[in-house]
Parts: sequence; C-alpha cells; structure tokens
Amino acid sequence: MFIEKKKGIVLISIVCVVFASVYVLAKKRPPRALIPILLYHDINTKESRYSVTPHNFRAHLEKLWQAGFVTARLEDVLTNKEHIRNKKIVLLRFDDSRRSQCNYLIKENGTSYLDPDCAAGILLEFYKTHPSFGKHALFCIIPLECFGQRKYCKDKCLFLLKEGMELVNHGFYHVDLTQATPDEIDANFGKAMNFWHSLLGPDRADTIISVATPYGTQPSNNEARQRLHCFSYQGKTYHQKAVLYAGKKFNKTAHTPLCPHFDPYCLPALEVTNSNFDRILSRISY
Repeated sequence: MFIEKKKGIVLISIVCVVFASVYVLAKKRPPRALIPILLYHDINTKESRYSVTPHNFRAHLEKLWQAGFVTARLEDVLTNKEHIRNKKIVLLRFDDSRRSQCNYLIKENGTSYLDPDCAAGILLEFYKTHPSFGKHALFCIIPLECFGQRKYCKDKCLFLLKEGMELVNHGFYHVDLTQATPDEIDANFGKAMNFWHSLLGPDRADTIISVATPYGTQPSNNEARQRLHCFSYQGKTYHQKAVLYAGKKFNKTAHTPLCPHFDPYCLPALEVTNSNFDRILSRISY
C-alpha cells in the first residue's frame, strides 16, 4: 500500500515537471530564425495587386500588432542586435518611392503637412497609440520618382530618416536587371548614390546601406549579382550590407542571422495585397 502511494506520488511529480518544462519552453521560445519582409507599393483608394487602401493598411498594422509583431530596422536585424532577438519582427518595405507612401498636402497659405492617409502618415499615427509596435520601415527610393513631389524630395527623405525609417537604393532607372552587365549595375546604382549624396549630404546618404532591385529581378550573370554587393561609379565605391529581391521566385520569408541559410545579399519579400494578407499572417505567425 505504501509502495503504491509512493509510485503515485512519483508519477504525479514527473507529470508536473513535464508540464512545467512545456510551460517554460512556451514562455521562452528560442529567437526566430525567420523574419517576414512585407512588400507594399501604393496606399490609395483603389485596391489592386499593387495597391492597398488606407483603411486596409491600418487593419494590417492592427492585425500584425495583435499577433505580437513589432517593426525593426533592417540594420539591426542584419547585426542581430540584442534588443530585438526575442521579439517577433516584421519588416515593412515600400517600393518605388510612390507619392502615396509619403505624400504632402498643401494648405492655402502654401505650407505643407504629411497626408494622414499615406503610408508614412498611417504608420506614425498607429505608433502614437501602439508605441511598442515601433515605426520602422524601408523605403526603396528612385531619384526620378522621389515620392511624386520633386520639390519636397529632400525634405521627405530627411523626414523619414528623422523618424527612424530607412532608405534603400532602388537604382536610378527602374529597369529589369535580369540581363544586366556588371557595368550596368555600377551605372544604375552608383548614379543613384551620387544623386543621394548630392541631395542629402554624405552623412545622411551613407545611411543607405542596401539595394533593392527594380521589379525584384536578379541578374543572371554571377559577376553582376556580386556587383550589387559593392559597386563603383565616377571614382566612388559603395559597399552594401544587403540586397533585397521580390517577385515569384522570392515570394517567401527571409532568414535571420540565427539561421545557417542566412544570406544578407538575397533577402526575399512577401508581396502584400488585401486579399492575401490574412493568408500571409497565418503563414508567418506561430
């Protein structure tokens, strides 16, 4: 009788230890080896493959926050900064520097202010009520586009940098790079960097540490691909810390430095529409 009670006590103890271990593991999950980079283009009233409405973009941010995600800087992800290691990180990426991403509205007296329904305006508004979510985003910029209002190009870029967002070199010309030569890579991205240096000044332009290829295309020529890591133009050399791709071939979640497959020079992106957002969210959540 005594032996049976003792066995029962031992069994209960083992069960308690197992449940306690499971609870601890659930509470202290290992750092994530994958990170979603969500790609947007336009934020406007017409929903399409390349456009999400302001209402739906706000809903996307709310759903990401409810799922436990927070935004982060790409530079911090690349260097595996300690303050983001145990967090569910999402990177928000905006391609082509379209006006709806950072739009200025003009008052009758000529002064400008940020459109509350543009991507930057919505993100900053969301940050006010959800500060733990952060306000970080990647804006892949093209000199010829420059957020659709060339008069305010410099002001907008400096504003985004001041708010803790990042600028990404999207080339000077928005052209398919599949058949690009190394010299064409130098010319396209080097000319863009020269432009940003001239417009923003060396200190701020040097914060542009990564490139995003136009249309998300990858050069088929290996030397051209390597040139994206470090390109030169008119006597200046620019070293990059990351290369961002997109499109069907790269429609997947990116690896982090914690994963053995991590490659900062081949970061994919999940292209977001309102119709596929919930599927993407279920895919990247755990």
